[in-house]
Amino acid sequence: MTDAPDLPSEIDAVFARYPTDVRTCLLNIRRAIFHAASRIEDVNGIEESLKWGQPSYRGTGTRFGTALRLGCEGQQVPRAAVYVHCGTSLIEDLKATRGLTLETKGNRAILLAAGSAGPDDDIRAVIEAALIYRKG
Repeated sequence: MTDAPDLPSEIDAVFARYPTDVRTCLLNIRRAIFHAASRIEDVNGIEESLKWGQPSYRGTGTRFGTALRLGCEGQQVPRAAVYVHCGTSLIEDLKATRGLTLETKGNRAILLAAGSAGPDDDIRAVIEAALIYRKG
């Protein structure tokens, strides 16, 4: 798998606030985002920034795609969360075409157990779909 670049300090500070198991899961997903981008021909790289106080990832070099944000949901039982823009049909599309069975929160978030190791095939499908998403 392609290594992700070093974490920018402002993004590292956000990840540092998350519980350890959530942070581990999200950092594994971050690596998977950079890896996916390296394999998609129309994506030249990843823009990593903070949006709404959360790490955000969007493909560069293409006019398509939608950002993925990584965060933590829940106070009592913290969970890793992967957010997509709520105006997309990305999650519904993947449920219909791929049989996506991950727990979702509406059409904007995928929730993972905090102890989850990170990206499985379903999460990788979400990442790749976000990087090439086109509103239909």
